[in-house]
Amino acid sequence: MRTENAHAEWLPFGMYPELKAFLERNGLRWEGSPDRCLAMKDEEGIFATCALCGNVVKYVCVDASIRAAGLSTKLVSNMIEDAFLSGKTHLFLFTASDKAHSFEEIAFRKIAEYKSVALLECGMKNINAYAESLKKYKSDGVNGAIVMNANPFTLGHRYLIEQAAKQVDRLHIFMVKEDKSAFPAGVRFQLVSQGVKDLENVVVHRGSEYILSHATFPSYFIKDASEISALQAGLDVQVFARYIAPALNIKMRFAGSEPFDPATNAYNAKMKEILEPLRIRVIETDRLTDGECAISASRVRKYLADGKTKAAYALLTETTRAFLDTEEGKEIIERMKKYENK
Repeated sequence: MRTENAHAEWLPFGMYPELKAFLERNGLRWEGSPDRCLAMKDEEGIFATCALCGNVVKYVCVDASIRAAGLSTKLVSNMIEDAFLSGKTHLFLFTASDKAHSFEEIAFRKIAEYKSVALLECGMKNINAYAESLKKYKSDGVNGAIVMNANPFTLGHRYLIEQAAKQVDRLHIFMVKEDKSAFPAGVRFQLVSQGVKDLENVVVHRGSEYILSHATFPSYFIKDASEISALQAGLDVQVFARYIAPALNIKMRFAGSEPFDPATNAYNAKMKEILEPLRIRVIETDRLTDGECAISASRVRKYLADGKTKAAYALLTETTRAFLDTEEGKEIIERMKKYENK
C-alpha cells in the first residue's frame, strides 16, 4: 500500500516538474512554482502534496487512487505548523465548497462561499476582528466605497473619486494590498492619500488581505477555466458584502466603466448581481478621457516603460508626477523599462 509508513518531506525545487506532472494527472491546473511544497512520495513517485505561496495554501492534492486516506488534511496541518514556526501566523485557503468542511475540522474558519468555491483562513487574525477595526471610521449619512489598485494614481482615478465623493457623505477608498504591481503597495497608498487630501469626506484605507485580487486567488482546482474570473469576482464581492459594507454602513459601491476589458465588465456585473439585492447600489462612472481614449494606469505604465515621460505625465496628478521625480520614483520607472524591454 502506497501510504504505508508514509511521511511528508519538503520537495526540492528540482522536482517541481514532477510536481507539475502529478497535479495535471489529477486534473489540477499548474499556476507556477510555489514558495514551498510538502510531498509524500515513494518509488512510484509523488502521491500527495500541499504547497504554500505567500500566505495562501494551495496545490492540496492526493492521488485519485488513495483519496480516502485523509492525507490532505495531514499535509495541511503540517504546513500550518511549519508556517507558524517561521512567523507566518495568518494563512488562507481557497477550495471547492464541498471540500471546505474537511479543513474546518483542523484549523480553518470559513470566511465566505460563492457557488463552487470557498475561502477559509486560520491563524492569529480573522475577518471579524478586521471588520470590527473598521467601525471606528463608521459615520452617519450616506457612505460609499471604491476598491482601487491605482498602479499608479492617475487623473482618471482622481476623477472617479471626485464624482463618487459628490454623491455621499463619506467615501471609503480601499487599496489593493497585493504587491504584484509596478508600484509597491506602500507607494500606491501614499499617492492616493496625497492625491485626495483636499477632499474632506474621503478616507483612504491601507490594503487588506480581505480585498482579494487575481494575484492571491488560486484557481488550480477549478475545472472550467472560463469560470475563474466570475468565481473570483463573486467571492471577493461576497467578502465585501458580508463584512466590510456592514461595518461601515456602506450603501453605494463605485467603479469606473470599462468598455474594452471584458474581465472588468464582468466584475462590475457581479457586483450588481450580489450587492444590489442587499440594497447596496453599484454606480458605474464613465471613465475620464484625454480626447482620444480613457485615461488608465496601464497607458501610463506603457508610456513610462517606452520613455514617453511627457505623455505619461499628462495623464497624472501633480502629486504622482512629483513622486516620479524623486529617486524612488525614477528607480520604479527604470525597473519598468527593463521589464518591458526584456
